[in-house]
Amino acid sequence: MATFIAIPEKTQSATAMRRVLEYVSQDKKTDYNGIKLVGGQNCVPESAYQEFMATKHQYKKANGVFFKQYVQSFKPNCGVTPEQIHQIGLEMAKSFDGFEVVVATHIDRDHWHNHFVVNSVNCETGLKIQIDEKGLEQLRKKSDEICERYGLETLKPYEKPKQKTISQREYRSALRGNNRKLKLMNAIDYCVAASRTKKQFIDNMKKLGYGVKWIDHYKYITYTTPEGQKFRDNRLLENKYLKNNMEELFAYEYKHFETEQSNTTDNRRNGRHPYRTDTTEIFGSNGGSVQQNSGVLLDSWIEHCEKRGFNVQSCNLSGLGADNRRQPSNDEHQDGFTEIFSRGEVIQADGILDNPTQQGNVPNDERDEDEGFD
Repeated sequence: MATFIAIPEKTQSATAMRRVLEYVSQDKKTDYNGIKLVGGQNCVPESAYQEFMATKHQYKKANGVFFKQYVQSFKPNCGVTPEQIHQIGLEMAKSFDGFEVVVATHIDRDHWHNHFVVNSVNCETGLKIQIDEKGLEQLRKKSDEICERYGLETLKPYEKPKQKTISQREYRSALRGNNRKLKLMNAIDYCVAASRTKKQFIDNMKKLGYGVKWIDHYKYITYTTPEGQKFRDNRLLENKYLKNNMEELFAYEYKHFETEQSNTTDNRRNGRHPYRTDTTEIFGSNGGSVQQNSGVLLDSWIEHCEKRGFNVQSCNLSGLGADNRRQPSNDEHQDGFTEIFSRGEVIQADGILDNPTQQGNVPNDERDEDEGFD
């Protein structure tokens, strides 16, 4: 399936709009066997900037919000070609009726994705674009409908975990591999997959360098990163991380573990775990290790986790708790944006519009202020 998200752009100007259009249209990102996967609705991509500005001047609205940007991202090996993904993007652009839209399909990453740059002024009515959370949900439903026509998997509505909007600052920070919130979310997803109980989850997080303050009479779970930064569960991007949801998750596991334990005496005698087999040890970059059971997981546990947004079969441990004193590898620059969306869908964040800060120097406005609240 595909995920569809809005990318907030705090810097709104004609120059910023031009730079975004230039970025999404780069040959190195959109070339597929000599074909440039860039198209337009109500505009020609090569002259989109001039057309966007002409529409603004026509209606005397060359101010305020200049453009909107959205990203539609697909899982690797999803069974469609780059040309088909581009066609899906062009069909999706029709949802912005009367607006000029540039659709650029990026295939330079494992996770192919469509960028949509939308002029803020409707070229037919002169009205400015207004899309709230409800409107964004309608766009996601439209994206699902189009994907279904192309044979791509979609989640049933009741299976979709709620997602909060990711800020432009977090988006850019994820590119540099230094967004601690997104790395924390990646660590939680991994340790959920590797654990059967709340205690095992906390122990596994500790092995990756994360502290977990999970107290029954406290409203929130508080996580401490290897760098000492604190995050409450309600500051993360999906509701699946909230305390009541995490407790329900492990309550299910414990209940079913007890049932299986009583029914699998022979397996115990033979050294086989009723849930998983072929246990291996995975080492994190802090030197700690996590017991990960890499064999077959019980189907009901897989289904239970995935309905709650945890992709237990493909969690990525690379880069967790990385030492900020060294320069990360090229792969690690993408770690911050791995495994944060439901069922492992990833928006492969690229599109830096500002000069990035040096690796390891997290801007002050990116730090969480939730210290000392319990």
